[in-house]
Amino acid sequence: MKKRNILLAATGAVLVIIVAGMLYTSHFASAITQTQSHIAPGAVTATGTPIPSTGLQTFQIVFTVDLSTLQSDAQRRDDFIKQNSLQTDTYPNATFVSVSTQGLPSSYTDGQTVHFQLTGNLTMHGKTNKEVFDVQGKVVGNTITGTATSTIYMTDFGIQPPNLANIAIAQNKVVVTLTFTAKSA
Repeated sequence: MKKRNILLAATGAVLVIIVAGMLYTSHFASAITQTQSHIAPGAVTATGTPIPSTGLQTFQIVFTVDLSTLQSDAQRRDDFIKQNSLQTDTYPNATFVSVSTQGLPSSYTDGQTVHFQLTGNLTMHGKTNKEVFDVQGKVVGNTITGTATSTIYMTDFGIQPPNLANIAIAQNKVVVTLTFTAKSA
């Protein structure tokens, strides 16, 4: 009889631990979602005074990323994210079209690294929002190469952060880094 009571008590304790863990995980998941809410800025349009074009080189940067080619170290995770979060069958690409720059130097020499902000429209998952990328680039001849980094919120683009049974939960806030090459227009 004692053995049976000990077994029942142990089973009850395990059930309490499982239920408590599920409740804690559920609370933790909802707390993450609540603290990472963000209001989408919407698209931006070019405004302001035109810049004189005498002696300036113009580069047009248009990013298109094939989201179906994204991969990490786990194929099953990649497949889950592509099918359920990014829905790459319906929305295969993300595009960024620049609208304006801030902080460009008034002059530069060939081979010099420049740092500036690039503002434009990022379209993903059928939604377009203004995003600002921090750019480090090097101009050599008629080509600029570099990286552009921005922080985005998935929900701004109608993408729900991946959540695998409230155990593996992605944050809404994501740092995006792009490597680019642009030719003089």
